[in-house]
Amino acid sequence: ANFVIDQEGHIKIMGSRLGAVSLIEVVVEYDPTAFSWEGSSCRIAGWITIEKNPSPGIAHIAISGASTDISEEKELVRMYLLPKKIGTSDIEFTTYESEGGVFFETNCITAGGLKKTYPELELKKGVITINEN
Repeated sequence: ANFVIDQEGHIKIMGSRLGAVSLIEVVVEYDPTAFSWEGSSCRIAGWITIEKNPSPGIAHIAISGASTDISEEKELVRMYLLPKKIGTSDIEFTTYESEGGVFFETNCITAGGLKKTYPELELKKGVITINEN
C-alpha cells in the first residue's frame, strides 16, 4: 500500500498483492496543525467504513465486506484532510494504543491466513505540500 496525493487534494491509499481479504485497517498519522481530518470513504463497492480519530493527528480507518481479491493495484480508502495553513507536512502509516490498551499498527496485514509485514507491504511515507491556491 502507498499514499497517492491526487490533484484534488484527496489522499488515496492504494493496495496490491493482498490476496482475498474481507477486512482492511489503516492507521495514519498526520500533522494536526497543518490539517483537520474530515473523514474517509471506502473505495471497494459494497464494503462499509468504520473510522475513528483517537487523538489529534491519528486517523484509524477500517473497511470491511464480502471477501474480495486484491491482487492488482486498487484504491482502498480515500482520506479527506482539510489544509489549515500553507507549507509542507509529512503523513505516514503508524501505530497507536486505543482505549483498553488495544494496540493497532499498520505494518502488518493478515490475508488468506498469511501475515504480511513491512517491507513486503512496501508501506510508504508521503509528503504533502499546501500552496496558496
